[in-house]
Amino acid sequence: MAFLAVPILAQRLTRIDVAAGLIAYAGVWTIATRGEVFNVAFADPLGVGLALGSTLLWALYWLLNARDARAPLVAQWQNFSVAVPVLTVLVAIGPGFGNFIGESANPQALAAGVYVGLCEMGIASCCGKWQFTRCRAPPRCPI
Repeated sequence: MAFLAVPILAQRLTRIDVAAGLIAYAGVWTIATRGEVFNVAFADPLGVGLALGSTLLWALYWLLNARDARAPLVAQWQNFSVAVPVLTVLVAIGPGFGNFIGESANPQALAAGVYVGLCEMGIASCCGKWQFTRCRAPPRCPI
């Protein structure tokens, strides 16, 4: 996210930011290649692509929302209100609701979905947005 903040938010990177990013990406590379860092054959290319794509979307979402003038919780609610119907349609026409309802319901899948939706996407996101509103310059804000 720090590297994308340069072109999107006109932020400047420090040497520590660059070093931290390089260390983080070296770790991702090591995990993606299962420790064979000089071999570019990924263990699961689709999985690596999906992980990198979701990371990019997540970072862009946060950076573009840094310019959002709406109140953080209002923005969160509006985003949620638009996303739920869209995701419901996508699940209905895609894999279906078999993991969540009916005889083939998987309680672990439902629990995982509730956890991610509530804790990681709901509460954590609201707290993060609330923290950003308390700071004048979010990248330098003490947590």
